[in-house]
Amino acid sequence: DILAEEYGWEPGHRVFGPSGNIPLTVCNILGNGSLGIVEEVKAKGCQHRSFVRKTVQLPFHKRRERLNIIQEEAHILQKLTHSHIVSILGSYEDSIQVNRRFYCLLMLPVGENDLKTFLEIAGDAKTVNTQWQGWIWRWFGCLASALAYMHSEGVRHQDIKPSNIIHNGGDIYFTDFSSSSRFEIGQTTSTENPSRSSAMYGAPEVVDTFYDNGSLQRHGRGSDIFALGCVFCEMLTVAEGGSVSSFHEHLLSESIPGNRLGPGASAARGMLLYSRKTGQIRDWFKSSIFFVECISAMLSFDRGSRPSAANIVEKVLKTQSCQSECVC
Repeated sequence: DILAEEYGWEPGHRVFGPSGNIPLTVCNILGNGSLGIVEEVKAKGCQHRSFVRKTVQLPFHKRRERLNIIQEEAHILQKLTHSHIVSILGSYEDSIQVNRRFYCLLMLPVGENDLKTFLEIAGDAKTVNTQWQGWIWRWFGCLASALAYMHSEGVRHQDIKPSNIIHNGGDIYFTDFSSSSRFEIGQTTSTENPSRSSAMYGAPEVVDTFYDNGSLQRHGRGSDIFALGCVFCEMLTVAEGGSVSSFHEHLLSESIPGNRLGPGASAARGMLLYSRKTGQIRDWFKSSIFFVECISAMLSFDRGSRPSAANIVEKVLKTQSCQSECVC
C-alpha cells in the first residue's frame, strides 16, 4: 500500500491495549481542536513522512458521546475525497493506561498554519506579499469548490471558521469535521444532533436560537454558506491590502443602519458576531466589486436567499477570470 510505504502506518483502525506500544513519535504540537490535542507525528524507527494525530480523551461520564462524535468524524473523512479537504490515514484506540482511554485520528497533510494565523501574519506584514495575496485570491474558488463537494456528498461541516482551515504553502484544506453531520440529498435541514458551531461565524438562524434559549438550532446547508461568507470577508480584507484586526475594529464600532440585533441581543452585546454586523460589513466593502458579486448574498439574513456553494464557485470564477488558477 502506497500510504503505508510513505508514512509507515497501515491504513485502517487499530486497538492498543495495556501491553501495547504505539509506534509513533511526536514531532510538534500543532494546537487544540474542538475536542482534543492536535500533533505532528511520524512512525518510529525510520525516515517516513510526518502526518497529523488528533487525540480525543474518552472520559468515563461522556465516553459514549465523545466516541460517537469522533467516530462520525472518521466516517465523514473516509467518505470525502477532495483536493481541499484533509484525508484520513487511519485511526486507533489507546487503552494502554488503566482507566484512561483515547481515540486518535491520523490525517494528512500537516499544515504550516491555520487560516486564522496566516491572515493575521499576512495582514500585519509591513510590506505586501504578492505571493500570499495570490494564494488568497485562489483560495476563494478552492474553498467554495470543497464546500460544494461536501454538500453534494450529503455532508455539512457545521463549524466553518479560519481556525478550522489549514494551508500548506499555496494549498488550502478544510479540517476539523467533529461538528459535521450527514444528511440525505434533498433535505433542507439536518435531523441529526444540534450543531456545536462557533457563534462568531454562526448564521443568524443559529446564533439567534442559541442566545434566546441556550440551545443551538439544527443546521441547514445555508448555515455553512453564511459561515464561509464570513471567512471570505476576512480573506478579502487581507487580499485587498487590509488587516483582519482593523476589519474587526470597524465591526465593533458604533452601530450603523442595516445591522439586525434580533433575539438575545443583550446577551451577545460586547461579542463580535458576524450575524449582528452585516450592516458594517457591507459598509467596509462598499467599494469592493468582488464582495458585491460573490460574498454579499452569502450573508443574507434569510438562508433561503443564500446561493448554493456550486453557485458561489461559478460567481468566483466569473468575477476573478484570470486571477484564480484553482482547477479543483
